Parts: sequence; structure tokens; C-alpha cells
Amino acid sequence: MKSDRKKIKKLVKEACAALESEIEAVLERPSRDFLSDGKSDGSQPDRFIYSFTTQNPSFQYVDTLRVVNRESVLEGSVEDFRDNQLRVSFEKPLSNPELAVEVEWENDFVLRRILAQLQSLDTGKKSDTIERLSEIFSPAKPKEDEADDAEILHDGHRNPSQLDALQKALRNRVTFIWGPPGTGKTATLGFLMANYLIQGKSVLFVSNTNRAVDVGLISVLQALDSTGKDRLPEKI
Repeated sequence: MKSDRKKIKKLVKEACAALESEIEAVLERPSRDFLSDGKSDGSQPDRFIYSFTTQNPSFQYVDTLRVVNRESVLEGSVEDFRDNQLRVSFEKPLSNPELAVEVEWENDFVLRRILAQLQSLDTGKKSDTIERLSEIFSPAKPKEDEADDAEILHDGHRNPSQLDALQKALRNRVTFIWGPPGTGKTATLGFLMANYLIQGKSVLFVSNTNRAVDVGLISVLQALDSTGKDRLPEKI
């Protein structure tokens, strides 16, 4: 049990380090959007509040944003986001809020929530927590019919790291795949889902934005096409 606890602590530490690196990468490339039809929505001492209509659901996770289409950056605090109405307060009034206002923010909310949950894991007191983490990080070995030499379909252009990710994801109940931008995560995910579909399994793919889901869908369709299984898309 002590060896399991030590191993789990090491794996949690490595997962936290990976998430911290991903957060750093996200901070280097802030999300951007345009807000228009802004209207004054009251004021407070030294604060000016504006209401904007937006269809971007990401704003429900944003605490602060910056107006970036002006000579000087203006910080804003998100008051609330309900019924597609985003209320933002600024220290200075906006000269033309009804025009398109370009804003940016760090879209790291989900990553930070995951990191906080990992950091809060108490692996030293509750044995049931250790057992659950052991099941996640050290699952039972595959059965004989799930041997390591089972065929994994791909396009023949996957690099060793991507193939390793596919093999582990297809043979473990839970897998965390991390990689910096441009390393082929989306393509690998497409082949992962394609292999499950080819095996006759159902796949539920979710993400924190509609665009990410659309990109994932395109990726799996391309993967099916490259493996000669392009007749499956009619079931998606």
C-alpha cells in the first residue's frame, strides 16, 4: 500500500506539472472576441458598467477581460453573464461601446479547475481514495483478447508518441493525453474515436466550446476516411 501511495503521489505531481505547462501555453495565446451594441448599464463609484449581447458561452467562465482595440489596454471585470447578456465594469467609460469592441481573456478556467481538484486530492488519509486512484492510474492488465499486438487502425503517418497515446488510450479505462500546440493531439483524438467506432462502440465526445467539438468531428471523419472506413459517418 505504501508503494501504491508513493506511486500515486508521483503521478498526481506529474499531472499537475503537465496542467501547469498547459496553462502557461494558454496564457501566451489569449482568447479573443468582438463585443458590439454595448449599452450603459448603470455605474458605481469609480466603475462604469456596460451590457453587451454575445452568443459566446465562454464568457460564463471569464472573471476579467481586456479591451485591446485601443491605444491603451483597458481592464474590465465581468459582473455577470445571463441570457446572452454580458455585463462588464470598467474604471473608465468607453467612448463608443455601441461599436465593435475587441476583447481578450485567458481561457484557462477549466484547466485551473482540474488542477485545483488534483492538488486537493488527499492520498494520505482515505484508503478508498487511494483505491480509486490506483484503478485510474494502474488499471488491471488487459485480458488475452485485448493483447498489446491488437491492430490499431491509423493512416500510417502517426509518430511514435501519437501511436503510444493511441495504444494506451484504447487499452486503459482512463487516459490523460497532453502535448503542446501543434503536436497532433486533435488528429490523434480523431483516430482514437475512429477506432472505437470501427469496433462498433459508442463514443461521446465533449469539450468546453462548440468549435472544439466541430473540429473533433472533422478529425474523426478524416480519420475514418484515411482508414477506408468512410461509410461509417452516416451513423455519426
